[in-house]
Amino acid sequence: MSVTPVPEDIRRFLIQHVQSIAQLEILLLVSASPERWWMVKEVNKSLLSNEALVEKTLEDFTKSGLARKSDAGAYQFSSAGENW
Repeated sequence: MSVTPVPEDIRRFLIQHVQSIAQLEILLLVSASPERWWMVKEVNKSLLSNEALVEKTLEDFTKSGLARKSDAGAYQFSSAGENW
């Protein structure tokens, strides 16, 4: 089995935006359904994670432009994030 190196732009993106496997799982979940708005409890239930970690991660993604937050407190993936 050969190993394919991770492309440099993907490597940079991960280093800049993802500090843990849990954060990567959250990003993969919300980006898989970009039209969907997610409540923290829904993400937590889907991933069986820590609710405080899910909320902090979604807030961090919102600050970096990877997500947006509604007035009702739901989060949606945003592909219009920073220039990665």
